[in-house]
Amino acid sequence: GALVQLSKAATMIGKVCMVILHGSGSCGQDIAGYLDSVPIPEYRFETFRDAASALSMDIITPSAASRRYTPFGGERCNVWYDRSADFMRSGLSDVEDFDGADQSLEKVLSKIQQIESKYDHVFIGGFSMGGGLALHTLRKHYPEKLRGIFTMGSFLVQESAVVTGPLGRSAQVPILMMHGESDSMIRCEWGRQTASNLLLRDLNVQFRTYKNVDHEMDTSELADLLDWVKDTLLLHLEQTAAASNSDGKDSSFSIS
Repeated sequence: GALVQLSKAATMIGKVCMVILHGSGSCGQDIAGYLDSVPIPEYRFETFRDAASALSMDIITPSAASRRYTPFGGERCNVWYDRSADFMRSGLSDVEDFDGADQSLEKVLSKIQQIESKYDHVFIGGFSMGGGLALHTLRKHYPEKLRGIFTMGSFLVQESAVVTGPLGRSAQVPILMMHGESDSMIRCEWGRQTASNLLLRDLNVQFRTYKNVDHEMDTSELADLLDWVKDTLLLHLEQTAAASNSDGKDSSFSIS
């Protein structure tokens, strides 16, 4: 089964840190509670956290700072950055709160740097606004052990610094963008256009859609996320072994 395959893969892969960022108005505790309890049918109905543990993966769910959020009438809530009052109407043409996003991301990456030495691999992603923030990692040169970036129900505005500005070494990692076709808050076409914009920058992006999925972290997306992490890491190790061989080092790696 999938869990047995993950356990076998874990012995080769090493220790993994997955950072999952929450959406607007939520918090790290909320998303942690969901991942602790939601059963994944594709993984024998194990919870997401238990299935991830089989891959020697720790899940980290930080919380955004409380700040005034314009779409909520200026009320304070946990958001990574601000949006305009009518962002659901303006969508891709909305204005990016670059300073807010950059400040939030630096805090998240600082926390990762504090614990990165305990891990062999790091993934960063998130739901909705959290995924949007994770994509800003593409502008950075760290985390050093970053292996991939993922999003669920997320997008970037057309004039985002990630779309128009300079990118960092982190832009070399694979990106998985997942989106519900029935998303009633962040339209699926916004996510698709974001993926297209990143592809035009020669980034390694996959965009997957899910029928009858609204603005939510669906179990089918979470199952695909686990599969993608495993496949991404096995490919990374295979490529690392191949590079070592080309350098004349005695190294071997095989995927069975």
